[in-house]
Amino acid sequence: MWDIAGCTVYTFYSVFFVDLQQYRSQSSPKLVMNCACFGVDNVCMCVQVIICPLWSDNTMPILRDVGKCMKWCVKRTELRGRTGFPQYCSGLSYALSTPLLAQLYNASKSTPFFWIDDVYVTGLLTRKLPTAVRYVNTLSNVQLDQDAALRLYRNLSEPMRYYYVHGRDETKFMQLWRTLIRRLTPEQREMMSDAALSRWS
Repeated sequence: MWDIAGCTVYTFYSVFFVDLQQYRSQSSPKLVMNCACFGVDNVCMCVQVIICPLWSDNTMPILRDVGKCMKWCVKRTELRGRTGFPQYCSGLSYALSTPLLAQLYNASKSTPFFWIDDVYVTGLLTRKLPTAVRYVNTLSNVQLDQDAALRLYRNLSEPMRYYYVHGRDETKFMQLWRTLIRRLTPEQREMMSDAALSRWS
């Protein structure tokens, strides 16, 4: 509700969800803006778009065995009859274009709550919307190996194609962050505060 009330004045505003265990590259907001607005005669039109690592329908299995699934156990009474989740965005991170906010909120009023929030918001609620959502799949930009991501970021001849990196080691996490800042363009650096640049450069 806060986003709906406070952010509608921003025509091209996108709302980000980020799992706090994940490292998220500063290069991806530019992708968001490019994908959320499609030019017609050099005029941008805001559309219903979700940008995320996208799992296709029935790709991600539903875990129900209490001996194996730990905190991700789904009850037999939940998503009854399914062995895999419906299409949804990975909880690593996702971005929503502003027009979706009110529609998702309204859909939640008639959609039974499901406790895995990324499945609920980007999978179950979106199925109730009157107009189809455009997904921009960034699954190929996910890297779960911090060392591999760090090698790529340090190689100045390679583009930074990983937008999401799973942060298991704090030291490597900070090395990734500092390496990223050193590679920012002047335009991207202007988006950061002087205090942040001073601390992390």
